[in-house]
Amino acid sequence: MRALRSVLSILLSPNQPHLTFHGGLWKAKVPSRVAFFIWTASLGKILTTDNLRRRRVIILDWCCLCKADGESVNHLLLHCPVARDIWNLVCSLFGVSRVMPRGVMDLLFCWNGSLGSREAGKIWKMIPHCLMWCLWCERNSRIFNGEETSIPALKFRFLQALFEWLKASDLISSKSISEMLMLCYF
Repeated sequence: MRALRSVLSILLSPNQPHLTFHGGLWKAKVPSRVAFFIWTASLGKILTTDNLRRRRVIILDWCCLCKADGESVNHLLLHCPVARDIWNLVCSLFGVSRVMPRGVMDLLFCWNGSLGSREAGKIWKMIPHCLMWCLWCERNSRIFNGEETSIPALKFRFLQALFEWLKASDLISSKSISEMLMLCYF
């Protein structure tokens, strides 16, 4: 019981980084710039509105995806209604229900493991990287290019990127997105 309490105190402590976890970030078979982005996001250092304001940049504090709440790393990548909609898509594809962790680091830490077949497990492990990268690219496209993708199109873009990354890494043998999606069901 004491061991469980000590593990929980480490996991739930907001000041305790998961030091052993960061090595696993670099092992993911994703583009190196995505691995760097995920590492930076897990540390809460990507240049979201809240981080820019801390650096004394004068900027409106709103999320360009949901056009409501203040933009923080965790809001943008996990809790924004747009992000949540895509995370819900992932959970429905795999037939799982999840409570979204409070932060990116917590999500990555608990995302380990695999579901179903071997190929489904490979898909599962790549999802957080791809989904967060797609959200970041959409955010930047809206801010810097004034281009807004609809949520259904954003979901498709995520699935397309996931498929292309898996194929480029030779992690799946699927020939199409629909074949890849069939691997998710078990």
